[in-house]
Amino acid sequence: MDEQKSLHDLLSLRELEVFVAFGETGSISAASRRSGISQSAASQLIQRLEQRMGLALLDRSARPLRLTLDGHDVMCRAENLLTEAKQFVNSFDEVGPPRSVFLRIGVVETLCLPFIPKLVEALGNRLDRLSVMVASSNKQREAFLERRIDVMIMSDAMDDLAELKSHVVAEEPFILIVPRGRVVKDIADLRSLAAELPMVRFGHQSAARVNIDAQLKRTRVPIIRDIEIDTPHVVIGMVAAGLGWTITTPLSARSAWQDPEDVELLPFPGAQFRRKLYLATRRNELGKLPEELARHTKNILREHYLSGITEKQQWLASEIKIPD
Repeated sequence: MDEQKSLHDLLSLRELEVFVAFGETGSISAASRRSGISQSAASQLIQRLEQRMGLALLDRSARPLRLTLDGHDVMCRAENLLTEAKQFVNSFDEVGPPRSVFLRIGVVETLCLPFIPKLVEALGNRLDRLSVMVASSNKQREAFLERRIDVMIMSDAMDDLAELKSHVVAEEPFILIVPRGRVVKDIADLRSLAAELPMVRFGHQSAARVNIDAQLKRTRVPIIRDIEIDTPHVVIGMVAAGLGWTITTPLSARSAWQDPEDVELLPFPGAQFRRKLYLATRRNELGKLPEELARHTKNILREHYLSGITEKQQWLASEIKIPD
C-alpha cells in the first residue's frame, strides 16, 4: 500500500456500500435501485473499487454475475466497516442538540389522517426534509429493502428481516362495522348479514386481509358477495350508506371515518383476533431517532385516536393497548 496516498484515494465508503448492495441482492439493477443511482453508475463504482483494490470482485464470465472468492472476502469486511462507520456517525446523535435529518417514512394506508400531520407537528424543526409514502405493509417492505424508505409504520412484524429493529406502538382487536341499527350478536347473525349484504373490503395486498380471511374461514362465514375498494374512508362510507359491512380495527376506523354515529362498531362475534402496529427501522441507523418516532407515534395514537374512539365506544377502552 502506498503510504503517500490519502485515505480518500485508498477507500470510498460509497463504493463499498454499492458493492455490498450487489452482494446482498445479486444483481447490478437491484443494487442501483437500493442505492438510488443508475445501473451504469453502480457498475462504475464497483469497477472503481476493483481498481483501487487491484482485485477482481465480480465473476463477469458467469450469468448471472456473482462474487469471486476475493469478492466474498471483501464483502464480509465491507459490511463490518460500513456498520462501524454508521455507528460512528450515529454516536453524535447521543450528545448535543438534536440534528436535522432527511427522513423517508412509510405509513400504512389505514393510519394516515390525522397521523401524518400530527407527526410532522411533533417533530417540529427536527427535520430538514420529510418524504412520506402511504402504502400497504407489503409495498413498504419492498421499498425498505430497496432503501427507498428508512422507517416503516405497518402491521407486519417482518420477523424474517434480521436487520430490522421494531417497536410495538399499538395492539388492537379486529371489529365489525355494520350499518346503523344492525345487530350482530353471534356467528349466526354474521352469516345472515353476509347472505344479505356484500362485505366491503379494503385493498387486496393488506396484511390485515390475510388475518380477516383466515378468521372468516375458521368461523365458517361464507362471503357470497364482496366489494373491494382501495380507499379506507370509502369503505366506511359504503357501510354508512347501508350498502355493506366490513371488518377492520378501531384505529383504522377512526382514521377513515370521523363520525362513528353513522355506523355500528361491534365486537367480532366469534373468537377475538388482533393485530399489532409496528414502527420499524434498520438496526444501527438513525441514532436515537427511532425511539423518538416511536414515542411520538404512541402519543399521537393515544391523544388523537384512542380518546375519540373510546368516548362513544367505551367497550373498546380496555381492548386497545398502547405501550408506555
